[in-house]
Amino acid sequence: MEKGIRVSEVMTKEVVTVDVKTSILEVAQLIKKHRVGSAVVMESGKPLGIVTERDMVEKAIALDLTPSKTIAGGVMSTPLISVLPGTSVYEASRIMLKQNIRRLVVINETGELVGIVTVVDILSVSKELSEIYDDLIFQRRQRPFTNMSVESSPAEDYEQGICESCGGFSEDIEDVNGRLLCESCRSYMTE
Repeated sequence: MEKGIRVSEVMTKEVVTVDVKTSILEVAQLIKKHRVGSAVVMESGKPLGIVTERDMVEKAIALDLTPSKTIAGGVMSTPLISVLPGTSVYEASRIMLKQNIRRLVVINETGELVGIVTVVDILSVSKELSEIYDDLIFQRRQRPFTNMSVESSPAEDYEQGICESCGGFSEDIEDVNGRLLCESCRSYMTE
């Protein structure tokens, strides 16, 4: 992997942000409008947490909470996992893998939000990971689709790769119903 490339070179500088008291209905509308997967939650001008699509599904919708009455601070992921702009893409990918996340908030030395870096950003500059992803997609397309339940899926083990549900890189990828999924997404499907 390209160890010399810094997060600042691949991060998105225009980050969708919301106040801690913003309803998740508004958060969802902003995420849809900007075509992103998350919004950084701010309090007093500093990043406090992050609300992802998955946070909204698992912590609000699945619990039948009213989106217009549920605030971002109630569903956000915290503590916020962040890196400095000078962090290498290699190190950022290691942090994502270890923490099982798909994005890292980028802050400067004073704690101010300066960007966000995602798995897709890293894949765009990492030939090694991009090749793994391409190979996994090719393998998936070569297999015939079967309509199996999660319980009856083959125990085909791909060891590591990109999850086709969350987009995260995982060392534990398995085929479930014709999709390569990480352990977290597999367990989410069985709940």
